[in-house]
Amino acid sequence: MDQFQGGESFWSKNKKFFIFTGVIIALLLVIFLIFIAIKIVRTNFLTKDPLLVPSENKVATSSTATSSAPLPSSTNITSSLQEKKDWLDINTTFGSFYKPVQNNFTLNISDYSLPLNSKIDVANYYDIARQINLDSSLESLNKNGFAVIANPFGKETTNFFAVYEKLTNQPVPILVTSDFLVYYYQNIVKKSFEDIKDSVFYESLWTTNKKMYDLAKDRYEAKISDQSKTDEISLESARLELSFFATSLALLSPTADQINNKSFSADEASQYYIQFPSYLKSDIDKEVSLIKNAKTVSKSPTLFYDVNYSDFSVPRDYQDDAHLKNFYLASRWLNSVFPLFYKSADCQDCLLDKDDWRINMIAALFISEDLSSDQDLQRNWAEVYKTISYFEGLRADLNYLYYYNSFVKIFGQDKKVQDILNGSLSETDENLQKIQAD
Repeated sequence: MDQFQGGESFWSKNKKFFIFTGVIIALLLVIFLIFIAIKIVRTNFLTKDPLLVPSENKVATSSTATSSAPLPSSTNITSSLQEKKDWLDINTTFGSFYKPVQNNFTLNISDYSLPLNSKIDVANYYDIARQINLDSSLESLNKNGFAVIANPFGKETTNFFAVYEKLTNQPVPILVTSDFLVYYYQNIVKKSFEDIKDSVFYESLWTTNKKMYDLAKDRYEAKISDQSKTDEISLESARLELSFFATSLALLSPTADQINNKSFSADEASQYYIQFPSYLKSDIDKEVSLIKNAKTVSKSPTLFYDVNYSDFSVPRDYQDDAHLKNFYLASRWLNSVFPLFYKSADCQDCLLDKDDWRINMIAALFISEDLSSDQDLQRNWAEVYKTISYFEGLRADLNYLYYYNSFVKIFGQDKKVQDILNGSLSETDENLQKIQAD
């Protein structure tokens, strides 16, 4: 009892001290939690920018590709990009956190004059010659002070890294040159981009293509069910848009082999699964087969013109990763041409005659309209813009935005693509040629 009373007396005497200490600790804890929350928000902002489509994927031009990259209005793009740019300039500018390394190293190489007698004037000539045969390069060494030799290690070394590792193990003195540093940097960037494609962009590309596929499917099936208002040209154009995005989804979908060998998890196999309607499946199967064989020049079952399918040969860097392989094929397909011009005296090498060009042109306009009508796709496009430009640059070719802006400029904001197709064939051609000329 005496001890308890003594403790109580101690608490009474030091009560203010303990309360003050407790308040200080609580404040420090709150500040720490706020700091962690800010760090998490910043990290999420920088890492959750899904790249939907590579920058080379363009739409509807004789030299430009079509992709699932969404088409924002110019106002939305400018506003969103400017907000991102301002934020990034403040928070993530490289110069804001980079501190140059202080290097006091002074290069000191004894001067020498040419020509040399390498066997006498070079201190370690014989040491190196025992590791690498220098007989054929001796004349150049003596005359120029350097020599370019064939790879002495054959298939053991096929890149910079392998050569440097081999020389180090010989051992042979090595010099790290500027071209190696450039090569090293390019490999780091390339690997980083591949990782982003695999882990982030794959899902984004699927989601975007699926949205576009659903919009195109709704349009096509609505036209089929409403025969009184359906014309063959508009119907075929809607089908072309639908087939285009269906093919991309089919290329992204994991194959049975990829699922069986665990290249895709069970959840991914379910997530990236789609069943096409019977009226579409045959064409998509034929197109995908031609793409994956990657050998022939053949008329595309969906695009109406001859395609060199050898262009779909998967690069070696992508072959061992199922996600990257599928991503590459889908990206290449989204790089397909929607010709801006048709065969004529002025364009004898154009891919399509006027009748097929008309369908391709309308399909491209349908794609542009669908992209411009979806705010989520517009926002996603703007968010990934900076990522695309960093890794691949931005091409100056025509894209969805040009087609959308030209349509609005000529026909007004309230007009739909279908509105310019309801007249006679000559009126339709006239409207399409206005967009072509703009």
